[in-house]
Amino acid sequence: MGQPPIITSLASQLGPLHKRHRAASQFPLRESVHLPLAQALELLEKQASFVLEGQLRSMETTALAGSSWLRGRYMPYRNQKPGFQKVPHDLGSTQNPRCRLCPSNDPLMEIHRGPFRIASNLFRYGESSLLLLPEPHLQQQGFANQAAVAIELMSSMGSAYTFFYNGLKGNSQEHLHIQALKETLPIRAALQQKALACSPLGEGTGTSWHLINPQGSLGESNPFYGIHLVSQKASELPDEVIWLMQQQDAWSGSLACYHLVFWFETTGTAHAVLMPRSQRSPCLGGSQLSSLAYAGMPMFVYPGDHPQHYSGEQVLGTLQAGLRIWSKAELMQVQQRML
Repeated sequence: MGQPPIITSLASQLGPLHKRHRAASQFPLRESVHLPLAQALELLEKQASFVLEGQLRSMETTALAGSSWLRGRYMPYRNQKPGFQKVPHDLGSTQNPRCRLCPSNDPLMEIHRGPFRIASNLFRYGESSLLLLPEPHLQQQGFANQAAVAIELMSSMGSAYTFFYNGLKGNSQEHLHIQALKETLPIRAALQQKALACSPLGEGTGTSWHLINPQGSLGESNPFYGIHLVSQKASELPDEVIWLMQQQDAWSGSLACYHLVFWFETTGTAHAVLMPRSQRSPCLGGSQLSSLAYAGMPMFVYPGDHPQHYSGEQVLGTLQAGLRIWSKAELMQVQQRML
């Protein structure tokens, strides 16, 4: 059977929810129903609680000693596979012939909304863990080309979600994907509660820019963490984020060498944090730190490798070792952007 119809209008607040069944040899079955987005998201969360419940066994989130804002998440069963076989889609490409994030015949429901799918993350980061995926196969480094429609979709999902994206080369899945967790991640909470020191860089057209420093007032020798952008409307955010991403690409000499975190308030205010990466991929406890770590919550997935074994200072130092500090000339270009 062919693909079911897709509603593309965000204004209607409707999107088809696909029930993907295990394909039998004679009866590949696909059905679609039209549901409000909030109801469809609730169904995805219930689906994960049945199919992927085992990954949450012994999950624990704890504060890191010596830090007012960092948290650690212990998930020793996160890598437990779901109870079905996911069949990769054959792309017919010699470079990447099989992609586990392209559409497949697994039995899970997915939401289709414009050019994106919303799917359950088969290797969860928390209780409610979703993936935003473009319908066509696009490389992970191509976020800038999808930023406007992705930010519109994220905004439509509501204020309960925090989104993060890993733009660093070498991530495990090369299909463009954005993570969505239905919780307030530590960097979001810290900025809302002013637990992270910020220095205003200026204000552009409807968007204010702030330099983040986790250890006090800014100076040449002080740590640097990223840029916090605040827009009064989600529609004003993409141009600023895209410009910042393109500048970081040019300055670092590497495509998509950054992490991004997004969230949206009920008032319509939109937030983005860009953390520029160096070419290094720092490790902690034998694991390469993911973009969730740069959102203030490193994951510990090996039994016995618990967050309590690490101090906040140790985690922060490891994170900062993977950041690229912008020069004064580069920061001046950011400030000139807002003049």
